[in-house]
Amino acid sequence: MEFLKDINKPENFRGFSCKGPHWAYEFGGQLDILNDHDETELELRKLIYGIWDYVKNSGKYPQSKTRRLKRVYAKAGTRESRRFIGDYILNENDIENKVNFEDSVAIGGWPMDIHAPLGIYDSLPASNFVSVTGIYNIPFRCLYSKDIDNLYLAGRDISTTHIALGSTRVMATCGAIGQAVGTAAYLGKKYDVLPREIYEKHIKELQKILIGDDQSVLHIKEDIKIAQVSATAVKEYENTCADDYMPLERDYALALMVDSEKVDSVKIKFRIKENTTLTYKLYTGIHPETYLMEKLEKTLCINLKKGVDDWIELPIGIPVGFDGKIYIVFEENRDIEIAISEKRTMGAVTMRMHRRDSFEKKNHDSVPINEEKTGYTHFDHYYEKNRNILFKEISPKQNVFAPCNVINGYSRPYITQNLWLADMTMAQTLTITPEESTDIKELTVIFDDRLDNDEKIQMPSTLAKKYDIKIYHKDGIYKVSEKDNYKRFVRYALDFSEVSKIEITVYETYGDEVGIYCVKYK
Repeated sequence: MEFLKDINKPENFRGFSCKGPHWAYEFGGQLDILNDHDETELELRKLIYGIWDYVKNSGKYPQSKTRRLKRVYAKAGTRESRRFIGDYILNENDIENKVNFEDSVAIGGWPMDIHAPLGIYDSLPASNFVSVTGIYNIPFRCLYSKDIDNLYLAGRDISTTHIALGSTRVMATCGAIGQAVGTAAYLGKKYDVLPREIYEKHIKELQKILIGDDQSVLHIKEDIKIAQVSATAVKEYENTCADDYMPLERDYALALMVDSEKVDSVKIKFRIKENTTLTYKLYTGIHPETYLMEKLEKTLCINLKKGVDDWIELPIGIPVGFDGKIYIVFEENRDIEIAISEKRTMGAVTMRMHRRDSFEKKNHDSVPINEEKTGYTHFDHYYEKNRNILFKEISPKQNVFAPCNVINGYSRPYITQNLWLADMTMAQTLTITPEESTDIKELTVIFDDRLDNDEKIQMPSTLAKKYDIKIYHKDGIYKVSEKDNYKRFVRYALDFSEVSKIEITVYETYGDEVGIYCVKYK
């Protein structure tokens, strides 16, 4: 049967099995999802029982002998149905170009994955992933109706095109949109105004509240009171613990987020099999919210001798790009092996580069780049998380994890790291000393929850588990302690006069060095 042939093509994401998720068994993409709902659900039920009967009784899946169908839900999941039109309709170009809307209130970042119109009966892959080159902003004007004055929109019904919805529809993005709408509703009640008037009269206040509550919105910086900040330790910006060597069987890149205006040199660890020449290219970029090389600055060569197994200083000598990064691309050379670590240093990303003639297929996580400017079509970083190129001694010396980052107004990486990161020893203390003694009604701390972490069942390794906060005020010292913290964002209601110092001491994390993005008080 052609149906079975198509469904079992590995690249179509629909292969039969007796366990695991089967998200690609869809139907109804060319029907009226509202008026043809009963027909759609009936066909889906036929598919469920028909596929299970085939898996169980065809003899081709012997492991199904001891398995049973656990449950069939009473309601089919609807990927897409009603969408409303707002004062703005977010589209594919907005996402790809990362437009900086004046009324941005949330971010997205998932690829625009568009499912096959015929669903399970389609001979094409179940989903076509249109890659997104980095996180992007969502404007408030997409979150209320153009025609119904008092209707907010949140989740999958917001004002987008069909293609843009393929990115904005995912749960984390919907949650951020919900926070924006909930906060806007609060302002609507406060000022007795309708949604459009929030955009026209109160959008800056809405953004200020959202940023203050740890909502991520690109380009917006929070105003934080000036203070002196110090710490017991600061992590060096390097990755020096080699787990293995990786042969340069293709082009690889190392992207480094730095805090200087220029980089003169960096040391990389190599193992050389034969006398050879290493060719490496240097790029810069213009998108501070992501890693995206844009411009080739220069190509350099360095001669290497057989038998070398050591750190080699590579001249760089270029200004850092507008995005706060430099990109070093090492060209394929099978006489060279480069040292790698399973552990990634924050701010340093290893990339597998792809040319047009690369034999691998790109993944839905692959990032497209401008081939005309860079010579590459796209790169992969997600699949290189356990192969991180070692580096050290960037010149001039970098201080990207400085304690003062906690009061710079950003609570996620943007241009630079924007967090204090200590070393692995515990305990570590961060001290904030206001320029003059001040009254404090509220204290907020935003810990590092390893934003690049994709472990679903483990706590982020850098998150503070056990910590104390001491507040020195005119009547003494107030102390609060947490021993099983699981939050990135913690806020304490206080009432102290003439506060002279705040100390945050972390005694334990969930396995890695401690990090703090932001400390603010009012």
